[in-house]
Amino acid sequence: MRNKLILIMVIFGIATVGFSQIAISGDARVRPRMDVKDWGGYRISEEDSTLRTVDNYYLYRARLNIKADIGKGWFFNTKLGTNSAAYWTGKFGTGDIPSGSSLLSAGRGSLSFMELYFGLKKENYGFQMGLIPVSGIANPVLDLHFYPTIVVDIPWLIFNNNAAHGFNAFYKVGPGIVNATILMDNNDTQEVEYSEGEPYEAKDQTSFMLNYGMKIGGISVTPWFIKTVADEGAAAPMTYGANAVGPKIAGFTPAFSYFMTSQQVEGTQKYSGNILRTKISGKVGPGSVCLWYDMASTELDGGDTHNFSYIWAHYKYVVHKSDKGEFSIKPTVRINTEQVENAKDYSRSKFELTTEIKF
Repeated sequence: MRNKLILIMVIFGIATVGFSQIAISGDARVRPRMDVKDWGGYRISEEDSTLRTVDNYYLYRARLNIKADIGKGWFFNTKLGTNSAAYWTGKFGTGDIPSGSSLLSAGRGSLSFMELYFGLKKENYGFQMGLIPVSGIANPVLDLHFYPTIVVDIPWLIFNNNAAHGFNAFYKVGPGIVNATILMDNNDTQEVEYSEGEPYEAKDQTSFMLNYGMKIGGISVTPWFIKTVADEGAAAPMTYGANAVGPKIAGFTPAFSYFMTSQQVEGTQKYSGNILRTKISGKVGPGSVCLWYDMASTELDGGDTHNFSYIWAHYKYVVHKSDKGEFSIKPTVRINTEQVENAKDYSRSKFELTTEIKF
Protein backbone atom coordinates (compact mmCIF):
# COMPACT_ATOMS: atom_id res chain seq x y z
CA MET A 1 0.00 0.00 0.00
CA ARG A 2 2.86 2.34 0.91
CA ASN A 3 4.49 1.77 -2.49
CA LYS A 4 1.20 2.50 -4.27
CA LEU A 5 0.81 5.80 -2.45
CA ILE A 6 4.39 6.78 -3.34
CA LEU A 7 3.76 5.89 -6.99
CA ILE A 8 0.56 7.97 -7.08
CA MET A 9 2.38 10.97 -5.58
CA VAL A 10 5.20 10.65 -8.11
CA ILE A 11 2.75 10.46 -11.03
CA PHE A 12 0.84 13.48 -9.69
CA GLY A 13 4.12 15.40 -9.33
CA ILE A 14 5.16 14.58 -12.92
CA ALA A 15 1.71 15.59 -14.23
CA THR A 16 1.88 18.84 -12.28
CA VAL A 17 5.28 19.75 -13.68
CA GLY A 18 4.36 18.65 -17.21
CA PHE A 19 0.98 20.27 -17.64
CA SER A 20 0.56 23.23 -15.29
CA GLN A 21 1.92 25.20 -12.38
CA ILE A 22 -0.13 24.46 -9.28
CA ALA A 23 -0.12 26.88 -6.32
CA ILE A 24 -1.78 25.91 -3.03
CA SER A 25 -2.46 28.42 -0.27
CA GLY A 26 -4.98 28.86 2.49
CA ASP A 27 -5.96 30.26 5.85
CA ALA A 28 -7.47 29.11 9.14
CA ARG A 29 -9.19 31.04 11.91
CA VAL A 30 -10.38 30.59 15.47
CA ARG A 31 -12.55 33.46 16.73
CA PRO A 32 -13.80 33.83 20.33
CA ARG A 33 -16.88 36.07 20.36
CA MET A 34 -19.33 37.63 22.79
CA ASP A 35 -22.61 38.15 20.95
CA VAL A 36 -25.23 40.46 22.48
CA LYS A 37 -28.67 40.87 20.91
CA ASP A 38 -31.14 43.41 22.29
CA TRP A 39 -34.70 43.91 21.02
CA GLY A 40 -35.05 47.22 22.87
CA GLY A 41 -38.21 46.32 24.78
CA TYR A 42 -39.94 44.76 21.77
CA ARG A 43 -40.44 40.99 21.82
CA ILE A 44 -38.90 38.82 19.10
CA SER A 45 -42.39 37.69 18.12
CA GLU A 46 -45.89 37.41 19.57
CA GLU A 47 -45.05 33.89 20.72
CA ASP A 48 -41.55 34.66 22.10
CA SER A 49 -41.16 37.12 24.98
CA THR A 50 -37.32 37.23 24.80
CA LEU A 51 -35.96 40.79 24.99
CA ARG A 52 -32.19 40.26 25.25
CA THR A 53 -29.67 37.45 24.76
CA VAL A 54 -25.95 37.10 25.47
CA ASP A 55 -23.93 34.25 23.94
CA ASN A 56 -20.23 33.44 24.21
CA TYR A 57 -18.82 31.00 21.67
CA TYR A 58 -15.81 30.08 19.51
CA LEU A 59 -16.04 30.05 15.72
CA TYR A 60 -13.56 28.20 13.53
CA ARG A 61 -12.91 27.75 9.83
CA ALA A 62 -10.29 26.81 7.25
CA ARG A 63 -10.02 27.37 3.50
CA LEU A 64 -7.76 26.05 0.76
CA ASN A 65 -7.01 27.87 -2.49
CA ILE A 66 -5.79 25.90 -5.50
CA LYS A 67 -4.61 27.79 -8.57
CA ALA A 68 -3.45 26.30 -11.86
CA ASP A 69 -1.57 28.35 -14.47
CA ILE A 70 -1.48 26.68 -17.88
CA GLY A 71 0.35 29.50 -19.62
CA LYS A 72 -0.30 32.66 -21.67
CA GLY A 73 -2.83 33.95 -19.14
CA TRP A 74 -5.07 30.89 -19.02
CA PHE A 75 -5.89 29.69 -15.51
CA PHE A 76 -8.13 27.60 -13.26
CA ASN A 77 -8.91 28.57 -9.65
CA THR A 78 -10.89 26.93 -6.89
CA LYS A 79 -11.49 27.55 -3.19
CA LEU A 80 -12.39 24.72 -0.81
CA GLY A 81 -14.23 25.47 2.43
CA THR A 82 -17.47 25.03 4.33
CA ASN A 83 -20.61 26.36 2.65
CA SER A 84 -22.06 28.07 5.70
CA ALA A 85 -22.36 31.66 6.89
CA ALA A 86 -19.11 33.49 6.08
CA TYR A 87 -17.34 30.15 5.46
CA TRP A 88 -17.39 29.30 9.18
CA THR A 89 -17.06 25.55 9.68
CA GLY A 90 -18.93 25.83 12.97
CA LYS A 91 -18.72 26.63 16.66
CA PHE A 92 -16.83 24.65 19.25
CA GLY A 93 -19.25 22.04 20.60
CA THR A 94 -21.59 22.05 17.57
CA GLY A 95 -21.72 20.60 14.08
CA ASP A 96 -22.91 17.53 12.18
CA ILE A 97 -22.88 14.64 14.64
CA PRO A 98 -21.29 11.38 13.42
CA SER A 99 -23.46 8.28 13.58
CA GLY A 100 -23.28 6.66 17.01
CA SER A 101 -21.90 9.75 18.78
CA SER A 102 -23.70 11.35 21.70
CA LEU A 103 -21.32 14.31 22.08
CA LEU A 104 -21.97 17.66 20.40
CA SER A 105 -18.22 18.27 20.42
CA ALA A 106 -17.88 15.37 17.95
CA GLY A 107 -19.49 17.52 15.25
CA ARG A 108 -17.61 17.97 12.00
CA GLY A 109 -17.92 20.42 9.10
CA SER A 110 -18.37 19.52 5.45
CA LEU A 111 -16.22 20.57 2.50
CA SER A 112 -17.53 22.33 -0.63
CA PHE A 113 -16.31 24.12 -3.74
CA MET A 114 -16.73 27.73 -2.56
CA GLU A 115 -15.26 29.00 -5.84
CA LEU A 116 -14.67 27.08 -9.07
CA TYR A 117 -13.86 28.97 -12.25
CA PHE A 118 -11.45 29.29 -15.16
CA GLY A 119 -10.59 31.98 -17.66
CA LEU A 120 -8.02 34.23 -19.28
CA LYS A 121 -6.23 37.18 -17.73
CA LYS A 122 -4.17 39.58 -19.84
CA GLU A 123 -2.86 43.02 -18.96
CA ASN A 124 -5.73 44.91 -20.65
CA TYR A 125 -8.51 42.34 -20.88
CA GLY A 126 -9.73 39.01 -19.58
CA PHE A 127 -12.70 36.89 -18.57
CA GLN A 128 -13.73 34.16 -16.11
CA MET A 129 -16.73 31.85 -15.77
CA GLY A 130 -18.15 29.36 -13.28
CA LEU A 131 -18.59 29.93 -9.56
CA ILE A 132 -16.72 33.23 -9.63
CA PRO A 133 -15.51 35.50 -6.80
CA VAL A 134 -17.72 38.54 -6.23
CA SER A 135 -16.33 40.44 -3.26
CA GLY A 136 -18.65 42.48 -1.06
CA ILE A 137 -16.64 43.04 2.14
CA ALA A 138 -15.60 46.52 1.00
CA ASN A 139 -18.46 47.11 -1.42
CA PRO A 140 -21.90 47.83 0.13
CA VAL A 141 -23.62 47.96 -3.29
CA LEU A 142 -24.09 44.17 -3.13
CA ASP A 143 -25.53 44.32 0.39
CA LEU A 144 -28.06 46.99 -0.59
CA HIS A 145 -29.09 45.36 -3.87
CA PHE A 146 -29.53 41.77 -2.73
CA TYR A 147 -30.42 42.28 0.97
CA PRO A 148 -32.37 45.56 1.23
CA THR A 149 -34.20 44.54 4.41
CA ILE A 150 -31.03 43.76 6.40
CA VAL A 151 -28.42 45.84 4.48
CA VAL A 152 -25.75 46.22 7.19
CA ASP A 153 -23.34 43.76 8.84
CA ILE A 154 -21.95 42.54 5.47
CA PRO A 155 -24.87 40.22 4.46
CA TRP A 156 -23.42 39.49 0.98
CA LEU A 157 -20.27 38.02 2.52
CA ILE A 158 -22.18 36.18 5.26
CA PHE A 159 -24.84 34.57 3.06
CA ASN A 160 -23.11 34.37 -0.35
CA ASN A 161 -19.53 33.81 0.77
CA ASN A 162 -18.24 36.42 -1.71
CA ALA A 163 -19.01 34.28 -4.76
CA ALA A 164 -21.81 33.61 -7.26
CA HIS A 165 -22.50 31.63 -10.42
CA GLY A 166 -21.93 33.57 -13.60
CA PHE A 167 -19.58 35.25 -16.05
CA ASN A 168 -17.20 38.17 -15.71
CA ALA A 169 -15.10 40.13 -18.21
CA PHE A 170 -12.91 43.22 -18.01
CA TYR A 171 -11.41 45.50 -20.64
CA LYS A 172 -9.23 48.57 -20.34
CA VAL A 173 -10.95 51.64 -21.78
CA GLY A 174 -9.32 55.05 -21.53
CA PRO A 175 -7.93 55.76 -18.05
CA GLY A 176 -9.85 52.94 -16.38
CA ILE A 177 -11.15 49.39 -16.63
CA VAL A 178 -14.70 48.36 -17.53
CA ASN A 179 -15.84 45.35 -15.54
CA ALA A 180 -19.02 43.52 -16.61
CA THR A 181 -20.60 40.61 -14.72
CA ILE A 182 -23.66 38.42 -15.28
CA LEU A 183 -24.93 36.51 -12.24
CA MET A 184 -27.42 33.65 -12.50
CA ASP A 185 -29.53 34.17 -9.37
CA ASN A 186 -31.72 31.17 -10.13
CA ASN A 187 -32.38 28.77 -12.98
CA ASP A 188 -36.16 28.52 -13.32
CA THR A 189 -36.62 28.65 -17.07
CA GLN A 190 -39.16 26.11 -18.21
CA GLU A 191 -41.94 25.79 -20.73
CA VAL A 192 -45.11 23.91 -19.83
CA GLU A 193 -47.72 23.08 -22.44
CA TYR A 194 -51.16 22.16 -21.10
CA SER A 195 -53.85 20.12 -22.83
CA GLU A 196 -56.07 23.17 -22.38
CA GLY A 197 -55.18 26.84 -22.08
CA GLU A 198 -52.11 28.86 -22.93
CA PRO A 199 -48.58 27.47 -22.48
CA TYR A 200 -46.64 28.71 -19.45
CA GLU A 201 -43.05 29.95 -19.52
CA ALA A 202 -40.90 31.07 -16.58
CA LYS A 203 -37.71 33.11 -16.83
CA ASP A 204 -34.38 32.75 -15.07
CA GLN A 205 -33.53 35.51 -12.61
CA THR A 206 -30.35 37.23 -13.76
CA SER A 207 -28.45 40.20 -12.36
CA PHE A 208 -26.29 42.38 -14.59
CA MET A 209 -23.45 44.33 -12.95
CA LEU A 210 -21.29 47.02 -14.52
CA ASN A 211 -18.54 49.14 -12.99
CA TYR A 212 -15.72 51.35 -14.22
CA GLY A 213 -12.65 51.89 -12.05
CA MET A 214 -10.58 54.99 -12.70
CA LYS A 215 -8.42 57.60 -11.02
CA ILE A 216 -9.36 61.27 -10.88
CA GLY A 217 -6.44 63.20 -9.48
CA GLY A 218 -5.37 61.25 -6.42
CA ILE A 219 -8.83 59.71 -5.89
CA SER A 220 -9.82 56.24 -7.11
CA VAL A 221 -13.49 56.27 -8.15
CA THR A 222 -15.59 53.26 -9.17
CA PRO A 223 -19.19 53.91 -10.30
CA TRP A 224 -21.46 50.83 -10.06
CA PHE A 225 -24.73 49.78 -11.68
CA ILE A 226 -26.71 46.60 -10.95
CA LYS A 227 -30.00 45.56 -12.54
CA THR A 228 -31.91 42.35 -11.87
CA VAL A 229 -34.13 40.85 -14.57
CA ALA A 230 -36.71 38.42 -13.17
CA ASP A 231 -39.85 36.51 -14.04
CA GLU A 232 -43.17 38.37 -14.29
CA GLY A 233 -44.43 39.29 -10.83
CA ALA A 234 -41.01 38.83 -9.17
CA ALA A 235 -38.88 41.57 -7.62
CA ALA A 236 -36.33 43.14 -9.99
CA PRO A 237 -34.38 45.91 -8.20
CA MET A 238 -31.96 48.44 -9.70
CA THR A 239 -29.02 49.84 -7.71
CA TYR A 240 -26.39 52.45 -8.56
CA GLY A 241 -23.79 54.68 -6.93
CA ALA A 242 -20.03 54.74 -6.42
CA ASN A 243 -17.08 53.85 -4.21
CA ALA A 244 -14.25 56.35 -3.75
CA VAL A 245 -10.85 55.96 -2.12
CA GLY A 246 -8.82 59.07 -1.38
CA PRO A 247 -5.07 59.65 -1.03
CA LYS A 248 -3.38 59.09 2.31
CA ILE A 249 -3.71 61.88 4.85
CA ALA A 250 -1.29 61.73 7.79
CA GLY A 251 -0.82 58.03 7.12
CA PHE A 252 -4.54 57.20 6.90
CA THR A 253 -6.54 56.30 3.80
CA PRO A 254 -10.13 57.62 3.67
CA ALA A 255 -12.87 55.94 1.63
CA PHE A 256 -16.51 56.72 0.88
CA SER A 257 -19.44 54.86 -0.66
CA TYR A 258 -22.96 55.91 -1.53
CA PHE A 259 -25.60 53.80 -3.27
CA MET A 260 -29.33 53.97 -3.96
CA THR A 261 -31.73 51.15 -4.83
CA SER A 262 -35.31 50.90 -6.05
CA GLN A 263 -37.74 48.06 -6.73
CA GLN A 264 -41.03 49.06 -8.37
CA VAL A 265 -42.42 45.91 -10.05
CA GLU A 266 -46.22 45.73 -9.89
CA GLY A 267 -47.56 42.91 -7.77
CA THR A 268 -44.50 42.83 -5.50
CA GLN A 269 -43.39 44.69 -2.38
CA LYS A 270 -42.10 47.99 -3.74
CA TYR A 271 -39.32 49.78 -1.89
CA SER A 272 -36.49 52.28 -2.17
CA GLY A 273 -33.32 52.52 -0.12
CA ASN A 274 -29.83 53.90 0.24
CA ILE A 275 -26.58 53.37 2.11
CA LEU A 276 -23.73 55.73 2.99
CA ARG A 277 -20.37 54.40 4.20
CA THR A 278 -17.40 56.37 5.52
CA LYS A 279 -14.17 54.49 6.18
CA ILE A 280 -10.64 55.16 7.35
CA SER A 281 -7.68 52.80 7.65
CA GLY A 282 -3.98 53.08 8.37
CA LYS A 283 -1.03 51.98 10.45
CA VAL A 284 -0.99 52.69 14.19
CA GLY A 285 1.97 51.53 16.23
CA PRO A 286 3.02 47.97 15.34
CA GLY A 287 -0.33 47.14 13.71
CA SER A 288 -3.05 48.57 11.49
CA VAL A 289 -6.47 49.95 12.29
CA CYS A 290 -9.66 49.94 10.20
CA LEU A 291 -12.86 51.79 11.09
CA TRP A 292 -16.04 52.29 9.11
CA TYR A 293 -19.57 53.52 9.72
CA ASP A 294 -22.67 52.66 7.67
CA MET A 295 -25.95 54.56 7.69
CA ALA A 296 -28.76 53.06 5.62
CA SER A 297 -32.53 53.03 5.22
CA THR A 298 -35.14 51.06 3.29
CA GLU A 299 -38.61 52.53 2.81
CA LEU A 300 -41.34 50.03 2.00
CA ASP A 301 -44.08 51.35 -0.27
CA GLY A 302 -47.20 51.81 1.85
CA GLY A 303 -45.38 50.51 4.89
CA ASP A 304 -42.59 51.11 7.36
CA THR A 305 -39.16 52.66 7.00
CA HIS A 306 -36.27 50.57 8.32
CA ASN A 307 -33.31 52.66 9.52
CA PHE A 308 -29.94 50.98 9.98
CA SER A 309 -26.56 51.87 11.41
CA TYR A 310 -23.34 49.88 11.62
CA ILE A 311 -19.94 50.35 13.22
CA TRP A 312 -16.94 48.17 12.42
CA ALA A 313 -13.60 48.74 14.19
CA HIS A 314 -10.60 46.41 14.29
CA TYR A 315 -6.90 46.49 15.08
CA LYS A 316 -4.71 43.91 13.34
CA TYR A 317 -1.32 42.90 14.69
CA VAL A 318 0.93 40.44 12.82
CA VAL A 319 2.63 38.27 15.42
CA HIS A 320 4.80 36.35 12.95
CA LYS A 321 5.47 36.72 9.24
CA SER A 322 7.80 34.94 6.84
CA ASP A 323 7.96 34.03 3.16
CA LYS A 324 5.88 30.95 4.06
CA GLY A 325 2.95 32.76 5.69
CA GLU A 326 1.88 34.72 8.73
CA PHE A 327 0.03 34.54 12.04
CA SER A 328 -2.03 37.53 13.22
CA ILE A 329 -4.54 38.58 15.86
CA LYS A 330 -7.36 41.05 15.28
CA PRO A 331 -9.58 42.42 18.09
CA THR A 332 -12.83 43.60 16.49
CA VAL A 333 -16.00 45.40 17.57
CA ARG A 334 -19.10 45.25 15.34
CA ILE A 335 -22.34 46.98 16.31
CA ASN A 336 -25.44 47.16 14.11
CA THR A 337 -28.87 48.60 14.80
CA GLU A 338 -32.26 48.50 13.06
CA GLN A 339 -35.16 50.74 13.98
CA VAL A 340 -38.76 50.83 12.77
CA GLU A 341 -40.98 53.46 14.36
CA ASN A 342 -43.32 51.96 16.98
CA ALA A 343 -42.38 48.43 15.88
CA LYS A 344 -38.68 47.60 16.28
CA ASP A 345 -35.59 48.80 18.12
CA TYR A 346 -32.98 46.08 17.57
CA SER A 347 -29.24 46.11 18.17
CA ARG A 348 -26.52 43.48 17.97
CA SER A 349 -23.04 43.92 19.42
CA LYS A 350 -20.20 41.51 18.65
CA PHE A 351 -16.91 41.67 20.54
CA GLU A 352 -14.44 39.23 19.03
CA LEU A 353 -10.78 38.29 18.69
CA THR A 354 -9.81 36.77 15.35
CA THR A 355 -6.70 34.61 15.40
CA GLU A 356 -5.62 33.72 11.87
CA ILE A 357 -2.85 31.77 10.18
CA LYS A 358 -2.15 32.15 6.46
CA PHE A 359 0.05 29.82 4.48
